[in-house]
Order: sequence, then C-alpha cells, then structure tokens
Amino acid sequence: MTRRSLRDESGQAMVLVAVALVALLGAAALTVDVGYAYFTQRSLQASADASALAGAQGLPNTAAATSLANQYSGSAGGKNVRANLPGVVTTVSTKCVTAGVCTTPNAVSVKETAHLNTFFGRVLGINVFDVSAHATACSGQSGTYLVDDASTSCGFVVGPCTLGYPYVSSNPRTSTIFNESLVLRAFAPQIAGPNDTIKVWFNDEHALTLGVRQVVVKKKTGTTTTNFAVSPLASIPGMALNPAVGTTAQSGDFAGVDPSGRPVYPALFMTDITNDQTSTAGDWQNYGTPLPPNAVFGTWKSAVRTVDYTVSPSTVKSTPDADPARNNWNLGAGSDAPPAGLTNEGFGAEATWTVAGLGLTPGHAYRMQFMVHDGDQNRVGGDAGQACMTVVLPH
Repeated sequence: MTRRSLRDESGQAMVLVAVALVALLGAAALTVDVGYAYFTQRSLQASADASALAGAQGLPNTAAATSLANQYSGSAGGKNVRANLPGVVTTVSTKCVTAGVCTTPNAVSVKETAHLNTFFGRVLGINVFDVSAHATACSGQSGTYLVDDASTSCGFVVGPCTLGYPYVSSNPRTSTIFNESLVLRAFAPQIAGPNDTIKVWFNDEHALTLGVRQVVVKKKTGTTTTNFAVSPLASIPGMALNPAVGTTAQSGDFAGVDPSGRPVYPALFMTDITNDQTSTAGDWQNYGTPLPPNAVFGTWKSAVRTVDYTVSPSTVKSTPDADPARNNWNLGAGSDAPPAGLTNEGFGAEATWTVAGLGLTPGHAYRMQFMVHDGDQNRVGGDAGQACMTVVLPH
C-alpha cells in the first residue's frame, strides 16, 4: 500500500512538472519573443524614418525619390540593413499630403516588414511574428520632415510678407505714418526656418536708440527720476547679447515708447498665421507684444523720457543722448554683413532675433513684424522703420 501510494504520487508530480514547464516556456515566449519583436519594430521604425526622409529629398522627381528611399532602407543592399534582421521587405510610394486636389507628389511613404521566427512561441503554436513600421516624410518649404500618416498638410505655401499699412480704420494705429521708414535699410531672410536668425539692419544720420534709460516725472508736488538698465556701448563698433533695453512698459508714465506708442527699442511682433495667413493680430497696430532683440551690433545710444504734469495740457518728451562716433557700416565682430549697395548716413547697427529662441510651435507659420528707431523721437508719428517677414516651422 505504501509503495503503490508513493509510485502514484510520483506520477502525479511528473504531470505537474510537465504543466509547469509548458507555463514556463509560455512565459519565456512572452518575454523573449515579444521583446525581440519590440526591438525589431523599433529598428524597422528607425530605418523607415531614414528611408522616407531620404526619399523626400528627391521630390518632385518620383523616380529619384523612390530610388533614394530604397537606398536608405533596411532591406538587403540598403544603407540601414541590420545583420540580425534579414529579409526586410520595403515598399515605397509617393503621394500628396494636402487637403485639396493632388497635383504634384510632395511626400514619400515607406512601409518596412519583417517575418520573425519565434524561439519559444512554438510551444504555444506561434511560429512567426509579422512586424512592420510606417513612415511618411514631406518635402515642404522649410525642408524635409516626418509627418503623421494621416496628415493633410505638408508645410505652408507662403510668399513674402506684406505690411499693408497705413490704412484708415476705427483703430488709429493702422493709420500711423512711419516718417523715416528708410532707417530700416534691409532685413533677411524673407522666409525663415527653425534654425535661422532674423536680421535687421539700421543706418541713419543719428545712432539707433536702444531704449529709454531714465524717466523723469514732473508734478507740482515734486519731480521723481527713475533709472532703467540699457546695455552700454563699450566700444565702437560694439556688441551686446540679450541687450538690456530700458523700460519695456507699453503705457503709463514709465512707458518705453515714442509719442505714437511704439517701442523705442528694436522690437519684434509675432502673429501665428497657421490657420489664417492674412492675420495681423500680433502686429503693433493691433497691440501685439514687443520682443527685444537677442543681439545688437554696431552703435547705439539711449534716451530720457520726461513726463511733465506741471503744464496744461501735460506733455511727454523723449530726448536722445548724444550720438557716439560714426561707425558707418562697420558693425563689428559677430555681426552679419549687410546687403551690398545700402545707403550709408554714418551710424550703422544690426538687431537680430534667433528663431529657436522665440518659443514657436512646430508645424506652425508666423508673421514677424519688426521696427527700429533713429534718434529723433518727437516728430508726429515718430522717426521709425518697420517691415515684416515669415517664419515656417516643420512638424
């Protein structure tokens, strides 16, 4: 009885071990085979992305695009083939990524597929994993870049920016005259991308005004003087990175603006035109937010604002400091050479804004309006120049 009982229990243990072994092999299949499939998919995605991006550089020539995509694929003979992933099949197609009528393909789509033999999955009846990856790359105005497969936009078709001012409306700013708009001699580029710098060149018979360094408020009860930091001109020509531009208030006694309400310092105004390329919502004329430059080169000076309540009506006057020595178009180290043939009246400067530092949203387009001032801020409308350009960012 005892021996038979032991033999019976031994047989039951063998069954339990067999069941446990199947469970362990199943767990191994989940960890090893599924993990390998995940690794394969990541590898396929990387090569599909590279293949699509390479192909997009050949557009609008579809034959060249298809050839480039295959050259950079993960299939045999491709530049992204992996020895541990044999037999990758690559399918390349070109298409229009647009919500309208398709005329010329502007995108390349790539699908890469691999068949994986399992290690432990066969225990569960799973012999093969089919793993695939998709990628679509656009050839847009700002270069080539990856987009979602369901995307209906491949960049923005934009032309040179047009200011459109002055004009008469219920908003008095739209009719403001820029008396000496030519002090803004040039800017570049017309259309910028994410790695570009917006460059604005100034030249006049007076030096650029970089900001209001002091505000004097006169009242019958007394006079108060408040100082603000403006980056000094340490040499001629000079350079200042992220320059201090004095008071940046846009209204009130301490406003750093001219009599027309425009910033005295070089200022950039941004409007997101992704959904409406005619929008001017962020312009100065529509009370947009001014941004000081990331750098300034050449020569400049400051100004003092005086608000006088002791007379009736009260007055506001901006008095520039004395001009520094003339530098002409010698803008100094780190500056950009101005375009050839620009007028020289003695005092040259460059203000720049780096696109990457503006906090813009990928996949969006922007209208950029900018303005600069010369040294006389008391004429009707002020002595200032304005212009605009466009920034387009890839997805």
